Amino acid sequence: MSSTIELTLRLDRRTAEAAARVARERGTSVEDLFRQHVASLEADSEWRASLSPQTRALLGRAAGTDADEDDYRTHLEQKHR
Repeated sequence: MSSTIELTLRLDRRTAEAAARVARERGTSVEDLFRQHVASLEADSEWRASLSPQTRALLGRAAGTDADEDDYRTHLEQKHR
């Protein structure tokens, strides 16, 4: 078993209530919810670190757009005419 430490977080009421609600809906504790989220962030960081610098530079470039696969096909058709 790994050792544990006590960690105190100061959250606004809305965030604390949301965390409790989400944990309850998922049948878990806020502590486990936090642990899972940190593990997910860590895995994402490791995944990003494994990418080439060129690929990392592309991450998020299309965020906020509503482009879909059809848009991409149209782009390719126009590009290769």
